[in-house]
Amino acid sequence: MLRDSINMKNYSILIISAYKLLGALARILAGMLILYFGSIISLVDFVFKKEVIEDPNDLFYSFLLGHINQSSKLLALILALSLIIFSVLEIIFVAGLLLRKKWGAIGLFVISILWVPVEILFISKFLLGPRIIGVILDIIVLILLFQMIMHSRKYFKD
Repeated sequence: MLRDSINMKNYSILIISAYKLLGALARILAGMLILYFGSIISLVDFVFKKEVIEDPNDLFYSFLLGHINQSSKLLALILALSLIIFSVLEIIFVAGLLLRKKWGAIGLFVISILWVPVEILFISKFLLGPRIIGVILDIIVLILLFQMIMHSRKYFKD
C-alpha cells in the first residue's frame, strides 16, 4: 500500500512535469518564430503561403487573419520575449519539481496561476476547443500542485 502511494506521487510529479515542459517548449518555439518573422501576421502568411496560392479564400487562413490584431513590431517583440522568458522560468521550476524541491512546486504553481488568465483571454478571442481542454488541464495541474505544496513532507525532500 505504501509502495503504491509512493509510485502514484512519482507518476503525478512526472506527468505534471512532462505536461508543463511540453507547453513551455511550444511557447519558446512560438516566441522564436515570432521574433524571426517580426510579426504574427508574417508568420501566418509564411505557414499558409502554399494554401493561399491554391485557394485564396481558404477558410482557416481567413479565420486566422480575421482574429489576429494588426500589432506593431514592438508589441510582437514584447509578446515573443514574454513567451520565451515565461517559458524559461517554467522550465527552471519544472527542473526543481523533478528534483523534489518545494521551491519548484511553488514557482510552477505561481507561474501557472499567472498563465490561466492569458489562456482564458485566448479562448474568449478564438474559442478553440483544444485551448479549452488546455485550460481544464491547467486547472487540474494547479489543484495537484496545491495539494503537493500543502502536503510537502510527503512529496519533497527539502
